[in-house]
Amino acid sequence: MQVTTAFTHTTTVWPETYRREVINTNWVYLMAEPGARYNYGLSAPFQVNAIAFGTIPVTATLRLSQERTPEGLPEPLAVRAVDEAYTGDGHKPPDWPSYQKFHDTDISAALYVEVEGLRVDGTDLRLRAGCRTASAATLDLHGEGFFDNDPDVEARGVYATGKFTVIMGGLLTGTADVPAFHRCRTRTGEDVSQLLTSTISGEGNAVTLHAGGGFSCGRFPNVGEYQPEVGCPAGTPPTVPLP
Repeated sequence: MQVTTAFTHTTTVWPETYRREVINTNWVYLMAEPGARYNYGLSAPFQVNAIAFGTIPVTATLRLSQERTPEGLPEPLAVRAVDEAYTGDGHKPPDWPSYQKFHDTDISAALYVEVEGLRVDGTDLRLRAGCRTASAATLDLHGEGFFDNDPDVEARGVYATGKFTVIMGGLLTGTADVPAFHRCRTRTGEDVSQLLTSTISGEGNAVTLHAGGGFSCGRFPNVGEYQPEVGCPAGTPPTVPLP
């Protein structure tokens, strides 16, 4: 589970007297665990298991890091969400089953992939600090919107139906393009950048995420408060089969 924090700016516009658009612009920051070098703009560590050269098992401990300004501040991930509603006087489009629609959400992010640990065929290579992708990886995600009062969503929830809104959370699917790695050396000086590139890097890697709803903990976490062993039960999505 990865905890994030976000600043949200909401704007309501009325293109017509009977039609309203609520535009939520969210600036999202990854949150690291206590003791990490940054409180924000850095993910908690996670493991990836892969096979190198067709036969060699590789386990890498990774982090995602957001780009930073010259002042060292993390560049946020911008998420724009729109819901549209019509007044109840017959103005809604004839193909709309209800008067409100949560539009699809598209998220595009640039994130560096850092490697903190590497085990090859069970052996810890004791990787030096500084191993990461030579440029930012690109992450493109899509969340499918839905109409208010959708009976399927109300009965099974956004996770099971594959829908998504920023406030409610739900299912996000897409791809990640991971560039080549560089500055990846073991304590003995061996360069394993090519090994990591051949194992992890590539274009069009499928990504599926279950996102919890906004403020699902019911409170703001303190700086550096993320504790994976404690988690946030109220915000943990139920387990459902992935499409």
